[in-house]
Amino acid sequence: MASLKKETLLEWYRQMVLIRLFETRCDELYHDKKITGVYLHLYSGHEAVGVGALSTLKPTDHVITAYRDHGIALARGLDPKPVMAEMMGKKTGVAYPGEIEMVLLPPIETAGLTEKEDLMELLQKTRTAIAEELWQEK
Repeated sequence: MASLKKETLLEWYRQMVLIRLFETRCDELYHDKKITGVYLHLYSGHEAVGVGALSTLKPTDHVITAYRDHGIALARGLDPKPVMAEMMGKKTGVAYPGEIEMVLLPPIETAGLTEKEDLMELLQKTRTAIAEELWQEK
């Protein structure tokens, strides 16, 4: 097995700690009813899985998750502040706050979007583009 550089290990540890602190704060905000919803699926305890898996990817590789994706988003390099804003349903979140939870894309203004339907169309186009790209690689 190849040995890893100390800097790499420290970066992975930094990412795991960031995720744990973020998730702990999410739990506190959920209990204070500042993050709403029926459930809050935390990533606590899964930090090493996300950080390790994403460490094997290239920046151009696609990442699609189901839920508990806050940790994945942070390990992928998204800024924690807009991710937290998304969790709290704020306009400064990373998707379409208050309408579609945790669609971790660039802010809708960046993508030229103004309506929820625009976001749904973008998501469908994104899925289609990823599928076509993967099909062409075969």
